[in-house]
Amino acid sequence: MQGGTLATSDVQFFTSRITVAGVERKHKSWETSRDLVGDLPDQVVAGAGIAPATGTIVWAERDVVTTRSANPWNASAGWIPQQGDRVVIYVSDGVTEWPQFVGVIDENSGTVGDLPSSTIVDYTDYLNRSVSHETVFWLHPPKTEGGAMMGVGLSAGYAVDRACRACGFYATPAAEPGCVMSVPGQQSLWPEVGTVTASVAYTGLPKLGPSNWDASWGKCQSDFDTTYSPYYTFQSNTSPVQLTAKVDSAHAGSFTLNAFFGATKVQLSIPGNGTAIGRLNGVDAVSVSIGAVSTVVTLLVKGGVWTIKTSAGPTASGTLAVPSGNNLSSIQATADANARVAGMQVSSPPAGQEFDALIPRASYFQNTGLFVGVMDALPAYVNKPAIDVLTEISKASLSAMWFNEAGQLRFIGSDVLRGQAPVQTVTTLDDIYALSWKDNRLGVRSKVR
Repeated sequence: MQGGTLATSDVQFFTSRITVAGVERKHKSWETSRDLVGDLPDQVVAGAGIAPATGTIVWAERDVVTTRSANPWNASAGWIPQQGDRVVIYVSDGVTEWPQFVGVIDENSGTVGDLPSSTIVDYTDYLNRSVSHETVFWLHPPKTEGGAMMGVGLSAGYAVDRACRACGFYATPAAEPGCVMSVPGQQSLWPEVGTVTASVAYTGLPKLGPSNWDASWGKCQSDFDTTYSPYYTFQSNTSPVQLTAKVDSAHAGSFTLNAFFGATKVQLSIPGNGTAIGRLNGVDAVSVSIGAVSTVVTLLVKGGVWTIKTSAGPTASGTLAVPSGNNLSSIQATADANARVAGMQVSSPPAGQEFDALIPRASYFQNTGLFVGVMDALPAYVNKPAIDVLTEISKASLSAMWFNEAGQLRFIGSDVLRGQAPVQTVTTLDDIYALSWKDNRLGVRSKVR
């Protein structure tokens, strides 16, 4: 449900507008339809898989005095959209405007002497990209003999996140250019870039994995001390080093992201006092107030200049020379029990591609606690369509997924759907005039695998 309140008056007047590739275009009419799909009996309310939202637009771009009809072969006859162009439909009550559809142009058609039309579809087709993943366990053996077991955590939500990211939909920032370590932090500390080498609780004691919490973008984590080896190495005095993390508005603890260049430590610290700090071997180089908001925080160290930028707006800079001669050797992320973080990255970005994590991208949102603490392993898969991975999880967890009116992919578990407040009460007295029903034993799942 979108925010805002409809304007109230004796006569309500609604308007709509449509943009194609960012340009507003005249239209005569439009219609859209969307639905959830499922393989459950009709009596069971749930969804599995995804059905594309579709629609039709009749354009009115033609000059009223022209005798020519728009067509793909003669541009001078009038405008028609290109297949794949991004299309957004907005509806307004004269005070507030809401998006009703975000997708792309699928097909154009028309007849001589009449207005052209286009069929539109949401981003479901993007989910057909192939994805691969190695086997991951909830608990991994230590990298060193006699060390603590590595508890990285695992759930169905982690698999959902990795499939979505492979298709260009992100809850936390995409891996930055020059990325050497990236941990989306969606119900697991397993990295998408880099290698985990140790993972325990913040106290240093063995633990099965981080604690997981709801966040404005999906999930965030706390209570961990995890070390990674970078995908490749570089020197901090000759190459830029960039540290990124995403913090939730509920963040009230201590979080640090540390890049070690031998004995030299470059640190991004976000304590629970509403600040973000860049430190070199414990010495503050730059700090900025970020307040109690959900934001992406990026620290860039380049040529002795330390800069912090945030997606919420605040920025700050300082100077402090970095010692030379050491390569990046390891990366450590720590968060106490009151921290609320995700999206941790370390990179050495090329010139002109710094602060890439602050750029908004297509997003998805998931909300489910299913299988947290009970999923022991994620099996490996190679070149498997992401839509198949998501559909399998959707069916197994009785979860629903769809693209909403704003073009955001939603994956909502049945545990969350059952807890939603009713939007409308439908009664046979006021709303239903005809209804068939049946009640049988096969109307309920006997088991879910």
